[in-house]
This record gives sequence, C-alpha cells and structure tokens, in this order.
Amino acid sequence: MARATVPSGFVPIVGTCQDVGVAGFTLQGGSGWASAYLGPASDNVLSLDAVTVGCARLWRLRSSSRSGT
Repeated sequence: MARATVPSGFVPIVGTCQDVGVAGFTLQGGSGWASAYLGPASDNVLSLDAVTVGCARLWRLRSSSRSGT
C-alpha cells in the first residue's frame, strides 16, 4: 500500500500489527510506523460517524479543535 500511496503524497494509516483494523488502531491510540513524524492517529481524528449495516447514521462526533494548531 505504501508503494502506491507515498509517491502521490499520501501516507497509509497502518500500525505495527497486521491483524488490527483501522478502527482498533485509532481507538487504541494509533501508534504506528508514521507516529514519529505525524503523531499518533488518535490526535489526528477530525470526525467519526457510527453507521449501521444499512448505512443509517447513528451519531456523529466532530472535533472542536486540532491539537498543535
């Protein structure tokens, strides 16, 4: 994934354990390969949407500010 995204200026959100998905990675702090440069994933979350399988939105959480800015 990194070989395909980095040349375009994007960094994939990945941790060091291949068995953990993006939700678990972010909710547990988000410490991964790019954390030294970008900070933990949990510090970079701007919003979260909880949806059902049928795509009905249950709730939305939005950040009021970004840390470090």
